[in-house]
Formats: sequence, structure tokens, C-alpha cells
Amino acid sequence: MSQSEEMWPFKFALPFVGAIIERHVDGKKQLLLQTRWNPKRDPRYSGTLEFPGGILDQKFESVFDTLEREIKEETGLVLKEIVQGFRDSDTSTDKDDLASGFQPFYCTQQLQGDYPWIGFIFVCHVQDGELSAQAGETKQPVWRDYDEVKELVATSPNTFFGLQLPAWNYYFANRSEAE
Repeated sequence: MSQSEEMWPFKFALPFVGAIIERHVDGKKQLLLQTRWNPKRDPRYSGTLEFPGGILDQKFESVFDTLEREIKEETGLVLKEIVQGFRDSDTSTDKDDLASGFQPFYCTQQLQGDYPWIGFIFVCHVQDGELSAQAGETKQPVWRDYDEVKELVATSPNTFFGLQLPAWNYYFANRSEAE
């Protein structure tokens, strides 16, 4: 049993949301990167680059509420809009239930490693504000030019949180700097 399994012994998939956050400054697209930082709980990936995200760990919290909460907690910024992905209208029956349909920009799943993640990734914009890191989870949030992040993903994939690499690859194959 690995150290991670002892500390976090889940045997089922852990659902999470993630946000590839874009902004445009002087006609150039920038993307938000932060450093994943939790050496005790996640020593394998602490120090790697990532986009904000987190676990759906609150009973009946919607994917969208979790996304908004995680962006705020990890970056200090407020979600303004989701530009890739959407939420359908909520539905219910006479059984006192409520369900929501949604389509993320991309989904990703950890098939080997420490945790059995399965996630829903959205492309988002945030309100202007000052970046701040979440102590014990992240550090050094920073805006980087689109081309710089694209080059880093292509030439230095090991500097990124492995679970997020498929989403980054899909993003750069399907969204241009102009969008």
C-alpha cells in the first residue's frame, strides 16, 4: 500500500471539477497557472503546474457551485462565466428529487497512480481581481501567455499535474489564441 493510499484510502472514483481560466490583455490570451502544493497528502505531484480544481465533496453541491467555490478558494478570483461547457435546466419529478444535466469542455480520469480521480473540466473567465493562493493546497498563481503555456505543455509535460495533461492537450488542439 502506498503512502497516499494509507492517507486517503478511497476505493471508488473521486469526482472533481477543474477550470482552465482565460483572460485577454492587450489583445493576447493569458491562462492562469498555479503550483500544486500539498507535500504531505500529495507528494508525487506537489510542485507541478496546474489549473484550479477540486473535489465534489459536499452533498448535493452542483458541479457549477463546486467550480465557483474552488476557483475562489484556490485563486481568490470570482467566476464570471463558463465559455466552454454548459448547464441544462434542472429537472425534477414528483419524488422530491432534482437533477441537472451539464456538458463540460472535457473529461479526464486517472487510470493509475495515487488517487482514482474522474473530472469535469470547463473553460472559464473570471472577474478582474488580485490573485491569491490557497494555503496548504496551492501557491504562486500567475497569468502566463497562451503560447508560453502551450510550449510548456508540449516540451515539458512532466512539470504539469499528470491528470490535467489530457485536458491541456485537448484545449490547445481545439481553442486558438484568438478565441
